[in-house]
Amino acid sequence: MSYVKKEGVPVDAGQTVVELDTGDLVAVICTRTLQGGQILFRGRARAVSAAGMPLVGADGKAIEREFQHSDPRPAKADEVARDVLLALLGETPQLVMWSDQVLLDVSIRQALALANFNTGAVDASAVL
Repeated sequence: MSYVKKEGVPVDAGQTVVELDTGDLVAVICTRTLQGGQILFRGRARAVSAAGMPLVGADGKAIEREFQHSDPRPAKADEVARDVLLALLGETPQLVMWSDQVLLDVSIRQALALANFNTGAVDASAVL
């Protein structure tokens, strides 16, 4: 998996657009606040068009993921913020070790894969 930063896509202030190796465009942001003696990181990733418009899935909802993480280390704040963004992009974090399930749950790649998932009754005779 990989990504590259993409310039020229109009998105909200503070957001950065990356192009995934799949060709999908994703706007990402991570904010930091202090809460209860911890740094609270709030990250968001949303699929966008080349015009910066939100993409929606088959359910009519925006294709996006959000992730929050708290950490007490101010000296590592930039690295933790990067890990939050990497997790949202479906990439491997470098410092913080989250479970595979957490990483799957927050991955925009997973959200994109589910966006057009064929819902409805399962053909039991085909899967048994």
